[in-house]
Amino acid sequence: MHAAPDLFEHTGWAGWLALAGAPPSLGAGFSRLAEILLEHTDLSRPPLALIMSSQPSSALQAFLDDLEILLGVPVECLPYSPEAVEVFDRGGLILLAEGEAQAWLEALQELDLSSRLPAGGLVVAIGGVCGSLGEWICIDDALRPGLGWISHSIVVPGESAPGDVEPVLARLSSGEKLYAVGLGPEAILALGPSGEVEVWSDLPPTIALGTGWLQE
Repeated sequence: MHAAPDLFEHTGWAGWLALAGAPPSLGAGFSRLAEILLEHTDLSRPPLALIMSSQPSSALQAFLDDLEILLGVPVECLPYSPEAVEVFDRGGLILLAEGEAQAWLEALQELDLSSRLPAGGLVVAIGGVCGSLGEWICIDDALRPGLGWISHSIVVPGESAPGDVEPVLARLSSGEKLYAVGLGPEAILALGPSGEVEVWSDLPPTIALGTGWLQE
């Protein structure tokens, strides 16, 4: 476990937040992920998945199948609705997956999901939803205000080189204290409630610092 520098501030709620660029596996590329998930999951509560689609993709379903084997219990997979979120206070592990960042931003703003999450729990955001959690969100080649669970950040799922994305690079060059997180398909970054920062994948995410940090 590593303490975070001032760069990382996870303000969503008092629990762990893991950001995955794509549905992971419990094998190649994620050699310690099974062990880590067991360490951070409250096994007295059921694992839950909220998806922004009618059914999980094949890649996500494969991960859910692996989780069920690992945890020894079914993972309840719920298509997004305001009613589905009502059960989140009983989840020992909560997955947010599928769908685009904009749809997740609107949903999470409306529902105030962070107030419904159990303290000390684990949320794993997979794919597009990660892009909604930063201070800024990249949509249609432009940056707009994001949910702000991760202060001073621009999270770019599916992109290993966030500095190559033109609107991200422009914002990083503005002199503000911002940074971009590039989450390639085999990268997982985890932020803890006490300032911890951990890499839960064999390949790390990419961090691109804005010029505001470099001027100190």
